[in-house]
Amino acid sequence: MEKTVIVGTEPKGLLLVEALVRAFGPDAVRVTDSPEEMDRWEREGLRWNGEASPLVFAREAEGPADLVIFSGPAEWTEEAAALAAPWVERETVVLTLAEGVGSEELLTLRLGPDKILSGVLQDADLEREGSEVTCRAPGSLWLGVPPEDYFDREEKLAVLLDYLGKTDLAVAREEDIFHRRWLDFLKHVGPGLVGAACGASYGAMQTPGQTRETLLAAMNEIRKAGACQGILVTQKEMQGILEEMAGMDPAGIPAMAGRTRELLQNGRLVLGAAAHSGMTTPVTEELCQTIEKKETK
Repeated sequence: MEKTVIVGTEPKGLLLVEALVRAFGPDAVRVTDSPEEMDRWEREGLRWNGEASPLVFAREAEGPADLVIFSGPAEWTEEAAALAAPWVERETVVLTLAEGVGSEELLTLRLGPDKILSGVLQDADLEREGSEVTCRAPGSLWLGVPPEDYFDREEKLAVLLDYLGKTDLAVAREEDIFHRRWLDFLKHVGPGLVGAACGASYGAMQTPGQTRETLLAAMNEIRKAGACQGILVTQKEMQGILEEMAGMDPAGIPAMAGRTRELLQNGRLVLGAAAHSGMTTPVTEELCQTIEKKETK
């Protein structure tokens, strides 16, 4: 692999920009986004941990790419696929890091099923404030294909693992990538919704009371929405997430609670997955409505 294109300027996409530039040099990676976003970032500049980000925008395809990475929310996949299409040819590997599940299906329709690999960036501590992005911990990158892979993508996965393994990121294979992705989604979106809607800290979620009951109800709805898509999260795994939350700073606020646009997109993903199967998700719906009302004030 010699040319990588990252679609979108989400913090986790920028994390990969930084890692790829360190490993292979500034010519190895390009970033593309909507014209409005590229105009904005070229005007304002982007800084990574206090220094100018090494990203180089590409407004037009510079020939086919070896690797295309989607880093934005699942609801942006349609637009992102259109931006990426000119870079994609038969042998291009396409990696989606979109939250939740669902982006694979759309990318399969737009770009072809044999190209699509899935990943999840887990336990990264990334924060964006204006044009400043802070990375306190890069986390770990898990890559995989569905357990029953009808499109023979093992060779592409092996090449991708080898390529990204040459960076300083922690990269590993996951045998059930959709399950790992939904666990990560559950861990962040449940507390994020409650934190944003209720103005609640981890302390309020850790102690018995209405806030904790709301959190548990929201997380169970997200868990069931995953089951509607064939992704089963056990009670033991749920308990593991709650035990991890119990170790959080009681005064802290879930990081996603401050990213309301992304949070609402993820909330609507839950509502859509549940509605498609005829399941109701009243707590998630109420939390999303509360956040939307706060945003319009």
